Amino acid sequence: MNEATQKRLKVALRTNEERFFTEFEDEIKLFRDRLELDKDGEIFDVEVDVDDQNGFVKVVVKCVLLDAKSYEIVQKLEQFRDNIAKIAQIKRIAKSAVYKFVSDALNVDEPYGSLTGIRPTKLWHEFETKGKDADREMEALFVSPAKRALIKEIVDAQNLSIKAAQKRSTCSSTSPSARAGARIVRSSRQSLAECKSRCRGTRRFCAKR
Repeated sequence: MNEATQKRLKVALRTNEERFFTEFEDEIKLFRDRLELDKDGEIFDVEVDVDDQNGFVKVVVKCVLLDAKSYEIVQKLEQFRDNIAKIAQIKRIAKSAVYKFVSDALNVDEPYGSLTGIRPTKLWHEFETKGKDADREMEALFVSPAKRALIKEIVDAQNLSIKAAQKRSTCSSTSPSARAGARIVRSSRQSLAECKSRCRGTRRFCAKR
């Protein structure tokens, strides 16, 4: 690889959505081997326009330094009860647009796509909780098939562990000793071993009367 190829391109991020500035920087940093953030670099422009009346968001990403290409996406927003969830979706769409633009321009793919600043498993759980197809949502964020399969495997294992813990908790709470109260009192004539045997599995503690 020659020196010209190894040299990183310097870009200066500019956007009309300052609240997402750090997140856009994180997307560019995914390609740190090829791109370098520099205030004196070529303008890397990210323009986000939200049409609240019709419920659409439009994102345009462009940078002359990257072959004078641009990337544009228009996507319909979901209906949210609160503004926080709406902003989160706009940010996710805009971040994905930045990732897609750079990925195509440099012909480089990252295993976890546009994901930054959040555990993939947490996001998968979030999608499932909302009744969405988590695999399809992750694919829209450009996560590779191999990583999607890995995330699903981990989430499935976590779900099994949670169900098992809930089952154990239900069994303990319905036992005679558990119903008697959190503090089980033993008589002075009863050995601690006998007491422990009686209330084993209830996760209660004994106190000598």
